[in-house]
Amino acid sequence: CENLRTINMDEYLDGRDRWIPVSHPLSFRRFMEETFFGRLPVELRPLPENVLFPNPDDPGQITRLIDEIGGADICWGGFGITGHVAFNDPPAMLGEPQDLASFRNCRTRKLTISPMSTAQMLMGGTNGNAAVLPKRAVTIGMYELLKSKRYHCTFMRNWHAGLWRRALLGPVTPEFPGSLLQKHPNLAITMTELAAAVPLVRTAQATGEADRTRE
Repeated sequence: CENLRTINMDEYLDGRDRWIPVSHPLSFRRFMEETFFGRLPVELRPLPENVLFPNPDDPGQITRLIDEIGGADICWGGFGITGHVAFNDPPAMLGEPQDLASFRNCRTRKLTISPMSTAQMLMGGTNGNAAVLPKRAVTIGMYELLKSKRYHCTFMRNWHAGLWRRALLGPVTPEFPGSLLQKHPNLAITMTELAAAVPLVRTAQATGEADRTRE
């Protein structure tokens, strides 16, 4: 990967709209270092200047780079419970313009994370620990994401079963950001059997307790 340049999608911000420190347990910079870059032999890692994250002091830097190279060669991603891609939640949740053209054209920017995406992280990322969860983030926009020459989307969780069906088979709308991928000219999908299963309605949440038969 010594010739690889990566543009990572987002990072959480602190109360002063600066990157949270790498030492923070939710830092995406930390996550990428621990799970990818740090596992490569030193001589095969990307150069430090080629590991890019959106800069809260100059969000337009990513947009300029994407325009300069004519779009990333490939984008790998998925989406969350609101259909969000990176932190691009439905614009109605963010107080942003809600028409499709404006949403498709939204650029790298700082924003306040929507309550629904926050709830997703509380349930699946911090086990209910609200104190550790930042309220703000800097994120790549739909403009930069959709400009990628190829897009590879992954679905792996049980709750993805309903989401990918809505995104790929439903109407294209900013109300469900992942639906815009329908219009991408070179889209590939990978999913687990869990995500591919028919979505079922379950009224009881898993508790981790073994089932017991009452006498």
